Amino acid sequence: MPHGNPTFLPERVNALRIKGPELLGAAACTLAFWVWSGASRGTIDAIPLGVFAALVYLSTLAGRLCTETIFPQNPCNDFSTTFLLGFFFVSTALFFLSLATPLGVAANSAIVAALILGWRLASAPRARTPSKSGTGAWTSLAATVISLLAATLWSADAIRPITESHGIMVFKPWLDSFTHASMIRVFRDAHGINTLENIMLPGQTAQVYHYAAYVVPAWLAALTVTPCYLAFTSFLIPLGIVLTGLAAFALVRSWWGPNAGLAATIALLLIPDASAYGIKNPLLSYHWLQQVAPTGAYGVALAAVAWLLLLEGCRTGNRRTIGLGLLTAGLVLFYKAHIFVANAFLIWIAPPLLVSTIRWHWRLAWLLGAVVVFLAVVSLARLIPAVPILRLDGSGMIEYVNKLAFNLPTGPARESFSVSASSPRLAVAAKGVKHLFLGTFGAWGPACVVLAVLLLMRGAPRASASDPANSTMTQRAWIATIVFPLAVILNYLIMALGLAPDRNPVTQSDELLHRPLVWAYFVVAVWVGGVFSEVAIKPLLHRVPAARIVVLAALAGLLVVPYLFSKDVQVGPLWGRALTNTTMPVSLYRCTLFLRERSGRGEVVLDSERNPDKMLAALSERPEYVFKYGDPSKDALLSNRLQEAQRLEQIRNASELQRDAQTLGIRWYLLRPNSRVAWPRSFLAKPAFEAGPYRVYSLTGSHPSRAHRSVAAVVLQALRLHRGPSIALRPGLAQHRQRLL
Repeated sequence: MPHGNPTFLPERVNALRIKGPELLGAAACTLAFWVWSGASRGTIDAIPLGVFAALVYLSTLAGRLCTETIFPQNPCNDFSTTFLLGFFFVSTALFFLSLATPLGVAANSAIVAALILGWRLASAPRARTPSKSGTGAWTSLAATVISLLAATLWSADAIRPITESHGIMVFKPWLDSFTHASMIRVFRDAHGINTLENIMLPGQTAQVYHYAAYVVPAWLAALTVTPCYLAFTSFLIPLGIVLTGLAAFALVRSWWGPNAGLAATIALLLIPDASAYGIKNPLLSYHWLQQVAPTGAYGVALAAVAWLLLLEGCRTGNRRTIGLGLLTAGLVLFYKAHIFVANAFLIWIAPPLLVSTIRWHWRLAWLLGAVVVFLAVVSLARLIPAVPILRLDGSGMIEYVNKLAFNLPTGPARESFSVSASSPRLAVAAKGVKHLFLGTFGAWGPACVVLAVLLLMRGAPRASASDPANSTMTQRAWIATIVFPLAVILNYLIMALGLAPDRNPVTQSDELLHRPLVWAYFVVAVWVGGVFSEVAIKPLLHRVPAARIVVLAALAGLLVVPYLFSKDVQVGPLWGRALTNTTMPVSLYRCTLFLRERSGRGEVVLDSERNPDKMLAALSERPEYVFKYGDPSKDALLSNRLQEAQRLEQIRNASELQRDAQTLGIRWYLLRPNSRVAWPRSFLAKPAFEAGPYRVYSLTGSHPSRAHRSVAAVVLQALRLHRGPSIALRPGLAQHRQRLL
């Protein structure tokens, strides 16, 4: 590579440019993310725009590198696949750097940026010249725009999560949103794995679990001073929906081309799930579960990438691509463990079944080894208390089938799907299969089975120069794409009805039985959408040119679906109403804002009521010393902390109070109106902040100041517009939201 070459530097610089449909897709993503941010905060700010532009740009460059590495002879010329791969590259790199380095998420993002830019510049002269933008690139752009619009509509309640009514703050999203926001705060403040705090017991190191989806929102919160709660509701949730739409396009495009990929995106995001018709079980709603447990969307999207790579590698016999597919499947564990478990065995045994060049004895050895390794991992996982139980004995079947029936409207359907403890196991399984199949997939399920049978009977299409998507597909690979959704359905039913309930007190007993439904629904919906496009829409467009206008008009009209069905989508089952629209007095809300504004990161707060809802911790963005949850008698550390907190409240001497608080590491105390403490009156008369009947006390040190905030926060704050007078003088909702910024 001679440096005297006059085209050497321009080639490298040109490699950093994005243009054409790719530029339009990047601009659409940046604008949508910025709109979400502005809508949630009620203000326009240039700093988030710059951060979003940087994220999209780096993801696009990283996606190019991924496609050129994975598909060197035929890199994907579409923005959807490029951004999807690139985003997960950026997110995963940030996650592991957050565990490995003491630098913090902002510095780690600079490392990732330098890595991507350096890699791109170094590989530019050897990179394949991108092909000209064709219909596939524009179809991909359409899939991106549809994904952004659909995510905006589905996530409307999350994007604008807070309202005020008669002195009460109302938080529309699911109650777990405060837990998710607390996790974003942990990654925002983390400086290596040893600093990842257990949000239930600050000071204790958290176990590394499926937390990778929190890192990019934490980066946003760190660089823009966006509240962690809003980073969750207005960014993590809708972005997950976007990624599933892009994953639907990328996966189905790899099978049947870009038009089928677009149809898959539409089928997933613009068609109501089975909870809207048929037996109408809201517990099996795909769109509800992706809103209240939104990291599942990231797990689904990454699992789709894993299968895309694996099936492509098996089709071409490329061992490197197969290895990348298996590695990507492993990374799903860090985004959503339930989705990893739902795919682990199937994706592990896929290569020996699908690669035609493997000899029979190696094929048999792989299959036997896969079974042995899988069973060994399951056995070893039982030794880790936090890992859900993986025992396929059907002991949870009756409990789960009745739980499904309980969530049906009162009437004949509930009675017919309910079972008793004395019911024969086969009868229980039959009712469970029928309920899950119809309640999860709705019309997609029967359509999938019928279309798969018809396609298998018709046989693989012949090679055709005019249809490259099919001409390059081997017989074995073609069969795999047809059988794939059937295998996913079978695996889902076996897990839901066969796994034992998990009695871990930290998790719900049916998590592994229930949560994988989003992966099963995703696969079936996008597969049917792609096949329908191939067998019905594609021939129609060839025969009737005017049909294209009708199809486009129908697609535009489908946007009304997320608009109509997104209202109260997070409520889900009837019992979900108690877990949404959570309320908080405005006075208490002002206390949380005071703590966020005036305390230092990492300073511990003690709540006089030890509420387990984590609202105080999430909104103040400060760790709480202890929550009152579960059975303290079974947790010595929890019991000890509750006793220490109670003892602290009974101290009658101010000096002793401050000394013991410092020993325990408690910096702040929130005194609620119904709580009583034995502290001296002289101390109680001097709260650091007071709002209505709520008071905040500084237990150690002097009164707080902005000096507690990080240097980055101070610099960014100095760049912002004037924010107005103290919150005590600004009672309205708009002013509260502005103060939250």
